[in-house]
Amino acid sequence: MKNGLNPGWIKEGKFTDMINEYTIEASRYINPDGEVGWRVGSWRERCPTHEMLVSGEKFYQVNFQIPEFQASHHTIEILGEINSVDPKEREAILEAIKGWEKQIVETAGGPIISPKNHPES
Repeated sequence: MKNGLNPGWIKEGKFTDMINEYTIEASRYINPDGEVGWRVGSWRERCPTHEMLVSGEKFYQVNFQIPEFQASHHTIEILGEINSVDPKEREAILEAIKGWEKQIVETAGGPIISPKNHPES
């Protein structure tokens, strides 16, 4: 994940779960190179929401830019990696994403091939 502006991300779904006292809402995004990122909001009851982008096991501080007439393509500005996520919150977020990815694969009927890894590319 490169710092700075990253255009062309496409939103592919929205998910919600509650794990270990954390409510986690996320949207799955994929960029033109096939990299997957999850825009995540997580919180515990009566606590502020933490918003971030998760790719693999890395957490990033980001800004999202959604052009007015192109709502399906987003520009994500990566501001830097976050190394201070509470370990319990981090574990809950990664567990939720793992479950959603499994759900996506099962729904698709097999592994998802990103444009970057497609054998015909």
